[in-house]
Amino acid sequence: MEVRALFLGRVQPPHLWYIDALNQATAQWITKILIWIGSSDKEYSAENPFTLEERKEMMRKLIQSQDNEILLQACENIYWIPDFNNDELWKNYILNNIPPFDYIISGNPWVCDIFNKAGIKTISIKRNIEISASTIRKWLSQWNKVDCMEFVPENVIKYIEQIWWIKRLNTLLKERMIPRLAVDIVLFDENGNLVLIKRKHPPYGLAIPGGMVEYGEDPSISAVREAKEELWVDIQIIWDKNKPFGVYWDPQRDPRWHVISIVYKWQIIWGQLKAWDDAAQIVLVKPSEFRQHKLAFDHNKILLTLEW
Repeated sequence: MEVRALFLGRVQPPHLWYIDALNQATAQWITKILIWIGSSDKEYSAENPFTLEERKEMMRKLIQSQDNEILLQACENIYWIPDFNNDELWKNYILNNIPPFDYIISGNPWVCDIFNKAGIKTISIKRNIEISASTIRKWLSQWNKVDCMEFVPENVIKYIEQIWWIKRLNTLLKERMIPRLAVDIVLFDENGNLVLIKRKHPPYGLAIPGGMVEYGEDPSISAVREAKEELWVDIQIIWDKNKPFGVYWDPQRDPRWHVISIVYKWQIIWGQLKAWDDAAQIVLVKPSEFRQHKLAFDHNKILLTLEW
């Protein structure tokens, strides 16, 4: 009896965690793998440097580095999907455009949750390899080939050298060398609870809400916009917007880029909290209990220096 599993990833670039997860699946009861490449409409940026065709080819080369007949057959079953910014449309597009499948394989908790709710089970995968594509992209931007080779097969590295460095090195280095400006939102609900989000995209984990400041935008306006996009509420600064709680600039605080963040204290003035956009879930904690959670980025440090 054929048992199918769908593997989803952005493949920016593929790495050995992909192979480990797929090998674990085929070592259990999976007899056919379908591969779906996400964010197929994104390319030529620091976060999504590779085109769809390049990602398809890298995925084939990654699989061809293995001696696994089920995976080799998967090279013929590679599909792709653009971003919809709507969970329901995204899920339905996948369900309606590829052959039926029985299980989902993904390292993204948000993806697993969407399909679990649709009645499709997640196959149990042990995370033996702790690596992320964002870390590999950072190494690539610095041409740290030694570390890359530990997590990316040689044939994939050679392909990246051929199609990436000649065309995109200068652009990507410039993007990475310019610090990005963000806002982090220390937000309280009407009961005095601290509002945290469970992140839908890497880096995963609990975090203070927030996001990037757009060009020409007042950071306090950015925070209002991000709160609306992530939490579906309107907010206002508790004190003076010209006196933020703090500015955090450590180049290592965000594993993706050098991000400088302006932090304000806020309160909700309208709306019912609802997970939206980059938020997979809203988590409310008492201010005295946030230390029980390991937060993403440097958000524990931010809260530890906050005057409650």
